[in-house]
Amino acid sequence: MKEQLVQFLARLEGSLRPICNAVEQLLSVDTETTEENDAFLISRRPKIAPQAYACVLYRGLSEVNIDRYLQKYVAAPMRSSVLTDSYREVLRVLNGADVYQLSLFGVPPSMCADPPLPNRRVRQPLDIGEANTSWFTRYMPAPNHLHFGSGPFSPNENLGYFLSVDGSVKSLHVGGTIFNAWGTMREFLEDEIHRYEASFAEYEESMFLFRQELERTEAEKRAKRRPKKHGLVR
Repeated sequence: MKEQLVQFLARLEGSLRPICNAVEQLLSVDTETTEENDAFLISRRPKIAPQAYACVLYRGLSEVNIDRYLQKYVAAPMRSSVLTDSYREVLRVLNGADVYQLSLFGVPPSMCADPPLPNRRVRQPLDIGEANTSWFTRYMPAPNHLHFGSGPFSPNENLGYFLSVDGSVKSLHVGGTIFNAWGTMREFLEDEIHRYEASFAEYEESMFLFRQELERTEAEKRAKRRPKKHGLVR
């Protein structure tokens, strides 16, 4: 598996190089990795959840599967043609990713089947088609911007990431206010991966405390549901 991961990372060049750099840095201090279906899982983080990882990378798609997937949206076409050029090239190499708390959308393989069906039993990327037919509305982007990713801004709000035809990227708050902008995908990935990496330890600890509190609450509920034992009356 390690050799397969090394070969996969070697393909993350150009605009995707910051993802490769982040993974290589993780591997230098934590070599725990595994492969699950078409995903590489890197650096397990049980404090967040038993099967949580700092980074998840999905293998790229074939042209056949990309075209098959796009047929689903013929009746309700996505708002942008970007998927057919720059982001389509990304999907050939990397079909979505989770890098710290940054999520890049992709094509769930089960949606390439005939008939296409959601499958929540296996780990899959967040659906870029759904993002561009429904999820995008809360961010009020320009009509020709592709909604290709998201990440937390606060406990109550996610930023939306949008790719324009000229290759520039914007992050938008809910409601359409611009949080940041970058000239290229590579600049975007460099900045946002660094930002999410810097806050990841705090996020990991907060999730650990949340799980502890949830387990304590559930234990208290179970204790209250147990029937009380009464002594014999003489």
